[in-house]
Amino acid sequence: MSFNDKIGDVAGKAADAVDKATDAIDEKTGGKSAGVTEKLDDLVKGAADKLSGGGKDGAAAAEGAADDASAAVSDAAAKVEDATN
Repeated sequence: MSFNDKIGDVAGKAADAVDKATDAIDEKTGGKSAGVTEKLDDLVKGAADKLSGGGKDGAAAAEGAADDASAAVSDAAAKVEDATN
């Protein structure tokens, strides 16, 4: 297995973990933050897909997607906090 394959595999596992976490958030909040968690799932999956492509272009695209995902996580955390208070 090449280095790029390993990166893609780890990124895929991370995307699966985020999906499970956002499903738990949706269940806990009764779906109040479903729009945000779905967006987060899509962003992380997109970053994982780009990393799986490998190379400099894949890494640069994944970095941009990771920045977008980070912003979505912050937004989701705020909405979950609001929903649980």
